[in-house]
Amino acid sequence: MALANSQMFGGGGVERRVEGHQTGRLVYFLRIAPTLMIAGLMFGFVDAAAFSFLPIFGLGYGYDQSTVVNMVVAVVVGMMLTQLPIGWMADHVGGRIMIIGATVLVAIPCALLPFIMDMPYVLWPALLVIGGALGGFYTIGMVMMGRRFKGADLVAVNAAFVVFWALGSIVGPAVTGVAIDATTVDAMPVVVVAACLLYLPLAIARMIKAGPE
Repeated sequence: MALANSQMFGGGGVERRVEGHQTGRLVYFLRIAPTLMIAGLMFGFVDAAAFSFLPIFGLGYGYDQSTVVNMVVAVVVGMMLTQLPIGWMADHVGGRIMIIGATVLVAIPCALLPFIMDMPYVLWPALLVIGGALGGFYTIGMVMMGRRFKGADLVAVNAAFVVFWALGSIVGPAVTGVAIDATTVDAMPVVVVAACLLYLPLAIARMIKAGPE
């Protein structure tokens, strides 16, 4: 991973090192790069929740084990196919715009899942889109970090991004599992969509304030 933004620091090619304990560094990067850090949190949350419970979701709708495995494969294939085009677009369009777009492209197909499970010609493309958009969070994050941070700060922000991703990957399956136990397998897409809707206002506000980057 590599994530970046030189504009946050005064310039002249002078690099500043982020000192202090890990908690202090996490708070520091959350304060100056909230779009990135929360994107890492949400990516970990949604990614882990989807991969953990998509098979259970498919089984709940009567699909056999082979088909639910192929559903997961479709998400992975979507991730693989979109890395290069998403990275190119983030370079030319702006990272914040792309993160907003990726969030929407996760939320809409996930919201539709309960209604398209008996429509294979819609379901499989939707899974590819979900996978592509999910993979986009990581790629867009790398582009943004590479633009914004240099030297030791680049290493530190990368580590902070990974910490937030790991936190999300722990919380996501836990929350989703509790929701499914309390309701039905339809809780999986509901939780994913809710996470996206919570993140979108932050991403949009940051884009309005700081530009597309």
